[in-house]
Amino acid sequence: MFEQPVFQTVQMFIAELLVVLVVLLNRWQARRSQNLEGYQEISGDDEDEQVARGPRPQKLTGKKILLLAIPATCDICGTTLMNIGLLAVPVSIYQMVRGAIVLFVGSFSIIFLKRTLTKKQWIGLISVTAGVSIVGLSAVGGGSSEGKESTTDGFSPSSFSWETLVGVLLVMLAQVFSASQFVVEEFLLEKYTMEPLQVVAWEGAFGTLITVTGSVLAYTFFAKGDGKESMFNIAEGFRQVISVKPLLVATIMIMFMMSTFNVSGLAVTRRLSATSRSTIDTSRTVGIWAISLFIGWESFKLLQLGGFAVLVYGTLLFNGIIQGDEETRHNADELLPNEFEHT
Repeated sequence: MFEQPVFQTVQMFIAELLVVLVVLLNRWQARRSQNLEGYQEISGDDEDEQVARGPRPQKLTGKKILLLAIPATCDICGTTLMNIGLLAVPVSIYQMVRGAIVLFVGSFSIIFLKRTLTKKQWIGLISVTAGVSIVGLSAVGGGSSEGKESTTDGFSPSSFSWETLVGVLLVMLAQVFSASQFVVEEFLLEKYTMEPLQVVAWEGAFGTLITVTGSVLAYTFFAKGDGKESMFNIAEGFRQVISVKPLLVATIMIMFMMSTFNVSGLAVTRRLSATSRSTIDTSRTVGIWAISLFIGWESFKLLQLGGFAVLVYGTLLFNGIIQGDEETRHNADELLPNEFEHT
């Protein structure tokens, strides 16, 4: 069985690093367009407009780029914890519990970025908390992660699983780090300016470097006695991927999809809004759950369905999609990570 959560974290960061190819392609196209169009005199109106808008934020260049190592570190912690938690919970439960990020992003934005919430958004956050709790309860009381021993309603005291409980808690804890990452990114991009795709690429570079270095040190000094079974043994994970062709194909496909996911997330945000993107993300959870049920990885649980319904309601209410107003949608766009999308 392939259980390499740290290797999967490195895989995600390499996928983010590959976004640099899109950055280079965009620069090449921009230079090509400039060469074709020739020199154009800058209008004085642009200068007047810039004066009216005030000074632009500083560019994030030079040593200041090292600041991006902070959100990258948060991403390392969050992604690794989620990968470990995924070993103990069904993929649909994992995806639903990830919805708790709305709660933590909202809370941290209020505390650290001095944002404000409308009454409906508070109700949305409370609904998200309740929904995640119900989903977690259905997982903990539902027997094995495969769902084969689950009861119809999704909860049975006799089938209580401590392993699943730990998995759910790890995924929940991961959302704290992911929310911290988004808030730090927003703080940095309010003070400095950098193309979003470049930020993703730089975070991929820092994440890869920190994760590989940290894993080598952890394996050498703390986990070497575990041998091939150690989750810090990235070399063993790489060997498994290379030696098993289906695993290699899956790894390449996942990295490609992660890179595409980041670029597509930015495109959706720019053309629509952060709330639109988060709503689309909800349909991804529905799709994952439906496929898991169809192929028999999980059994249907009424409690899980109820929890997911409450979670979706809270998310849509927070985003101002249902029973919302323009102020609610505007606040949601400010609170949610409106420039980045991470898997």
